Amino acid sequence: MSSATRSMAVLFAEVCGSALLYEQMGDTAALRGIAQCLNQLKKVTSESCGRVVRTIGDELVAAFPDADTALQAATDMQQRVNAGAQSNITIRIGFHCGPVIQDGNELIGDAVNIAARMAGIGRPGQIMTTAETVASLSPLLRASTRRMALFAGKSSGAEVELFEVLWREGEDLAQAAAPPQEPCLQLKHRDKTLLLNTQRPSLSLGREASNDVFVHDPRASRKHAKIERRREIFIYVDSSSNGSFITIEGEAEVLVKRAEMQLRGRGRISFGHSYRTDPSEFVEFAIED
Repeated sequence: MSSATRSMAVLFAEVCGSALLYEQMGDTAALRGIAQCLNQLKKVTSESCGRVVRTIGDELVAAFPDADTALQAATDMQQRVNAGAQSNITIRIGFHCGPVIQDGNELIGDAVNIAARMAGIGRPGQIMTTAETVASLSPLLRASTRRMALFAGKSSGAEVELFEVLWREGEDLAQAAAPPQEPCLQLKHRDKTLLLNTQRPSLSLGREASNDVFVHDPRASRKHAKIERRREIFIYVDSSSNGSFITIEGEAEVLVKRAEMQLRGRGRISFGHSYRTDPSEFVEFAIED
């Protein structure tokens, strides 16, 4: 199958907290609601001169000819979902414009990876993109974005400047000129509270008493994990034997074992076992902007 490289905008749109939707609505209603949402996203893609690359579970990946088209489609997607009958369904969107390898219907390259990370960083109802993409927008659309932060790219480690698209009517565009606030991560374990910020950019967790967070559970490793502040994001780095079980509020629990995961919003961490099987010891976290 032939492949070609070209510049385009890649967009990821994801239904937020789908695991919680299944709990709240029941399997049938949640499945129907998510399907209806994805159908709306497909319709917007088609109407906006884009094409659907694929849908997987609660996520849609689409491609557009340029950044302007992708931004307008992302805005339309958020507005339609926000005005829809399923008020408990929200989406987050990330897009990035750059060179990609097109192999059949599939897209490959850093632009795809960056777009996926933009969606992963976003919160429910947000549209996130990069400074590189904003620079390629027309002046009118560029004015509807605001700078948020810097973060390190997952593969290269290079800094990427993060922007939010202001799509809601009445959002204050004057905030675009305001400097972003420095986020901090608050951790609570038993009767102890710790903060990660510019003054304290990392901490350790584990069964050794020398750790910043001393975990008593025998299923935890002596040096179980650490949390690092990398620019404006917080990365959980597991180095344990049994892994860490991380739950971000509104999402399903995830096992992280000898791997990294970005912490978002608020949630909890259990060490060596699922929180559902044993909630006796855990760490609560919350990111404060």
